[in-house]
Amino acid sequence: MKKKLGNILIFVLIIGLTIGYGIYKDSQSRVTVNKIYTMEFQEQALSDLENEKGNGNYTLQNIFMKYNPFSTNTQSMYVYFNTSKVAKITYTVSCSDYADFTATAYQTKEYQKEHEFQLIGLIPNCTNTITITATYKDGTSQSVSTNYTMGSLLGDEDIQLKQVSGSKQDLGNGLYTLLGNDADDQDFVYMYDTNGVLRGEIPIIGYRSHRMLMQNQILYMSVSTHRMAACI
Repeated sequence: MKKKLGNILIFVLIIGLTIGYGIYKDSQSRVTVNKIYTMEFQEQALSDLENEKGNGNYTLQNIFMKYNPFSTNTQSMYVYFNTSKVAKITYTVSCSDYADFTATAYQTKEYQKEHEFQLIGLIPNCTNTITITATYKDGTSQSVSTNYTMGSLLGDEDIQLKQVSGSKQDLGNGLYTLLGNDADDQDFVYMYDTNGVLRGEIPIIGYRSHRMLMQNQILYMSVSTHRMAACI
């Protein structure tokens, strides 16, 4: 792929001194998290994704979607399509018993014809309705919806947090990241929305990710005691 993949969790190895042995499990395979955070794994994942996508004519009515192809966020989906006119893209993930989650897809420009991004916020063990909306410069918009049934999480964290305060303060539309989880089993970075619903589960090699730094649209984070990765 020649162009930069905006905000897709493709992790590139920066520093590697020691190796952890956490186990990543999904319905298809068992892969060590240590292997995920290598150039070889990510390059192969990208190659497999490009081969599967091929040269298809993907439009808003025929979107290419692939669940978590880089094994870096169990609640994510890779999305690719084109529009005939420049558009900005938003999406909403809906699942019964949980608040909807709406986000704006990251793009190099606010309006463009080619759209490639990581959709997050899928709810585990639930049939998620994904609605993608293209809004054009003239103010008109088009939306399409599809269903995707996600499997289980890798960890056993709560999907819905309990509210302990009666505050009605508007917290915006960001995500709260939990970094300091100490566990004997697999370690993760968790992302919760402002309704207390889990929207991202990122497996890491071990220990905990103390800090996330953004620079030039690249997220840098630690994935073990001696290893860092860049999300591009």
